[in-house]
Amino acid sequence: MHEASFLAWRAEARHHGGVPMKKRTTWARTVALLLTLGLAAAACGDDGGSSDAAIGSTGSTGGSASTAALTPQKGGSITVSMFSETRGLDPAASSGSGTAGGTELSQIYDTLVRWNPDTRSYDMRTAASVTSNATGSEWTIKLKSGIKFRDGSAYDAEALRFNFERNMTTVNSSTSRAWLNYVVGDSKNVTVVDPLTVKVVLKVADAGFPALLAHSPGMLVSPTALKALGDPTAADYKAKYDAFNLKPTGAGAGAFEVESFTKGESLVLKRSTSWYGGEAYLDTIKFVVLSSDKGVDGLKTGTVNVAFLRTPVSVANSKAEKATGGIDNVIQAGDLLLVNQGTKLTCKDAKPAPLCTGQPDGQITTKPATANPLVRAAVAAAIDPAVINTRVNDGKALPTTALFQKDFSDTPGVEGIKADPAAAKKLLDQAKAAGFDGKIRVLCTNQPERVALAQTLETQLKAVGFDVTARSDLDTAAQITEIVTNKDYDIACWGLSVPNDETAPLSLVQNFWSASPNNRVGYANPEWDAGLNVLLGARDATARKAAYKTMADLWNKDVPSVVFNAVIERIAYQNKVHGVYANESSMFYLDKAWIEK
Repeated sequence: MHEASFLAWRAEARHHGGVPMKKRTTWARTVALLLTLGLAAAACGDDGGSSDAAIGSTGSTGGSASTAALTPQKGGSITVSMFSETRGLDPAASSGSGTAGGTELSQIYDTLVRWNPDTRSYDMRTAASVTSNATGSEWTIKLKSGIKFRDGSAYDAEALRFNFERNMTTVNSSTSRAWLNYVVGDSKNVTVVDPLTVKVVLKVADAGFPALLAHSPGMLVSPTALKALGDPTAADYKAKYDAFNLKPTGAGAGAFEVESFTKGESLVLKRSTSWYGGEAYLDTIKFVVLSSDKGVDGLKTGTVNVAFLRTPVSVANSKAEKATGGIDNVIQAGDLLLVNQGTKLTCKDAKPAPLCTGQPDGQITTKPATANPLVRAAVAAAIDPAVINTRVNDGKALPTTALFQKDFSDTPGVEGIKADPAAAKKLLDQAKAAGFDGKIRVLCTNQPERVALAQTLETQLKAVGFDVTARSDLDTAAQITEIVTNKDYDIACWGLSVPNDETAPLSLVQNFWSASPNNRVGYANPEWDAGLNVLLGARDATARKAAYKTMADLWNKDVPSVVFNAVIERIAYQNKVHGVYANESSMFYLDKAWIEK
């Protein structure tokens, strides 16, 4: 297969699995040509730039707020409510998904490519082309010419290489470090070919490698701006970096730049006058953090123009409103229970407490109740998603115990562990006979729906014989500290993002690869790691479904966590807002958004 055709061929095979081969081949050649040239249908008005710097976008209502038959109006501001506050404005400090800063950062830095949910392929943004060899083990990224960071420095191949290298070090606290280290392996595998071209040789062949380029690794930061912070070992470096992380002046190449960022209050972006795609329509965008229910209320009252929604009730209420539209993304394993299998914890000066109290400095392995496989299996059999849906989500969720539910595009058709209290009791009795004391801890946050969830879980676990201690008094930050820093929990209310796009395999790498720094549960199985390699290299729907089946079967056998809902993440907007369009992982762009006056 010709290198330039591989990316389009794989996306086309996924999207058009039932189309006759002749039509599939013609379609793939057409899309390959478009991708190589960096062209895509523009549906949101004049691109405002040169032909070489034109962006790709979509006009389908499946992934965008349509502007059909309307003339975009320049000016005005919108308020966008988000699920959580980004940890910072450096992509290396933010998780970079739709729930955790990815949308905000996309406006500041842009991305190399964009996942188009309508075509299920990639549009070029700052990249002119992304091509691979026949196996997906080598990728070539060619950048568009003429793009500069806002500080005036070159947006070139060396900047791309620099960012890859930086994102593979511990400087990168985002989820992308696990992805890059798994797939690329070593920054030496990223080399500059010419001023606009980089070659990446992968440690693990990855047919979906462009997914990384649509995510935080594709948000390039000006090397000049970073180097201006000085020596990272200097006494004043942290203060300089912290200031940069709040206002990275000149560091991006996106359609907007930072006007102000007040933690706990708002992030305000203003239109950039030097964006390669031409000036955006909006003057400013104000991002605030609101609960999903308050986001829906804000859309009704006009205090919010766009809202990111994630709770089943809020999504249902938004869909019932005639004055709003939306873009939906079904997230696999969106609601689950983390099940701690025993994680590595580094102790220093008897901290973090309580697990390091009385321990010498060094690494220990935690010993939660759920390290016992019989206990994990008993928990999985005790949890009934249908009951949770009724008691917590007013019957409006997508209850399931399957890792991949039926409308996942590459679903392997593997059902999850069925709720079976009798089987759960039998498994628990076996664990008790072997010495388990029956005690288990449930850790949730103090959000109203999580309080209700903790109560429901406590009831279900007690019903099969567990001695349950349930906590739901912590805010989200405190719960994260218990799980990520202190690592002191048995099971915890949590959510993952396994989207119906090319980042799905990467999410499994991030959260459950044995060596991932984001593996919160300590799951380690060589079969799972080998299965990830097969999944990443799968080049057609049949191969992907077979690989996903392997993962789903291992999930049911090992119980790394317990799924109880798939989740709809909805980008809701008032009908007077146009030009919002989606990327992968429920991120979205606002460079062509505008508001009717």
